[in-house]
Amino acid sequence: MAQPISPRRCSDRTLALVHHLAIGNNLPLVKVAALFSKICDSLIVEFVAKGDLQAQRLLATRESILQDYTEQSFLDAFDGYFAVEGSVGIDGMDRTSYLLRQKRTNA
Repeated sequence: MAQPISPRRCSDRTLALVHHLAIGNNLPLVKVAALFSKICDSLIVEFVAKGDLQAQRLLATRESILQDYTEQSFLDAFDGYFAVEGSVGIDGMDRTSYLLRQKRTNA
């Protein structure tokens, strides 16, 4: 029986998922961020720019409706739910990995 994803385990499952949801399935970044906010307290996310070779492969087979798929729009979308705790660019690639922790609100 499959184990449900718990907030403690999200970071090992989301690293390379965002660009597949956004580019591969034309899902707006704000919806991706909202989804992860419901299931993750923290996560490691790899932002893959459109210029990356893998992103180009995904874009080659479909029409993208995501004109605003940029690193800044990614940060803006996730900023509604998560705080950036760290980031690191990946040498020789058009990718950046981010450590994000969910913002807590006082309700």
